[in-house]
Amino acid sequence: MPTVSIHRMQDTIAAFASYLREERMLRPSTTDKYVRVVTEFAAFLAAECGGGPVAIEAAGKDVLARFLRREASSTGEPSRVTWNARLSALRAYYSFLVGQGAITVNPAQQIGRQRVHTHEPLPLTLDEVIRLVDVAETSSRPGQRTRNVAIVKVLFHTSLRVAELVSLDVTHPDFENYEFHEVRTKGDKRLSLPFNDVVAEALEVYLKDREQMDLATDERALFLSDRRQRLAVRTVQQLVRAYAKKAGISRKVT
Repeated sequence: MPTVSIHRMQDTIAAFASYLREERMLRPSTTDKYVRVVTEFAAFLAAECGGGPVAIEAAGKDVLARFLRREASSTGEPSRVTWNARLSALRAYYSFLVGQGAITVNPAQQIGRQRVHTHEPLPLTLDEVIRLVDVAETSSRPGQRTRNVAIVKVLFHTSLRVAELVSLDVTHPDFENYEFHEVRTKGDKRLSLPFNDVVAEALEVYLKDREQMDLATDERALFLSDRRQRLAVRTVQQLVRAYAKKAGISRKVT
């Protein structure tokens, strides 16, 4: 098993960046984020080894966990989103090293992701949200079912407003970091907004169906109408209201 010094690790980071861009075809912002995390991890390992040579294969689960805990708490408060984002970078880096034959085991795969709890923006009970999802599953036409379920789950498990939801493109969901990238929000700001496992699963199921649609090659919208165009805000509003009525929710759901 080769020993990788801090200088050699810097060489692997450069190759890792090329791998992310050319083979994984990740967004430039994601590539930059991953490279930054791994570069910080290299500095962390060097400090752990007193500035001497760094044996990458010696950086097991415990070392990675210490790095993740330190970075996730750098603001004074533990951050599950930060933990997951940095873990994704380390998993990708070690997977790259395995593929290159530098190591045989990816220790980052032995560390679990943190469950991200997003805030419920509407005063609906869990039972009411479940009923809405059930209605979306049973009342939608086959070609719309996974789309409508995903819409309901995104709206009720994230902080996105309807206008922001319909503005999403297929490039916005980042399933490694569990967030929507650079969403245009109120005030023309661009923010990255987290989502949870429930939303991730619904989006992945819907995207498989979307791939089977006959689309124009330049269609970027995530959620599409029957005409294979971006959904309108009014369409989603009417959809949610109709589902709320069928679910027996008497009060107004906006």
